[in-house]
Amino acid sequence: MPISPEMNIATRDTFLTTVDDKFTTLVTDIDATIRAVSSDLEGYIIYKMLTYRVGHKRNDWLIAIDARGTKCVTLRFFKGVHILDTERLLRLGTTTIGNLDFTTSITPGDSARISDFTKQAIAWRAHEASQK
Repeated sequence: MPISPEMNIATRDTFLTTVDDKFTTLVTDIDATIRAVSSDLEGYIIYKMLTYRVGHKRNDWLIAIDARGTKCVTLRFFKGVHILDTERLLRLGTTTIGNLDFTTSITPGDSARISDFTKQAIAWRAHEASQK
């Protein structure tokens, strides 16, 4: 079921109040890139990150924007180890998380990768849900 774009923008704007001003445009651009992939992605704030999920389980996030620091914005893919990343751009974190760090802006290539990784995360979630 599609999520209201206004609701997602309001959630993003609430999140932006917690972000260092130098990252506002970067977070806005990453958010827009993610939301352009699917109207089924719901944005919400949890763990001090702007997270995205498909479905209603609050702890079932797929993607998160973490802008708590002052050095970069980190885009986290919860099941990043399951994403096909032939360029090996994802920095693997704890357990299954894959991360991309951005410091100033996103390029068209970055947007394409974010879109591709987002599509893969959604497909992985659909596959997992079908196995239950």
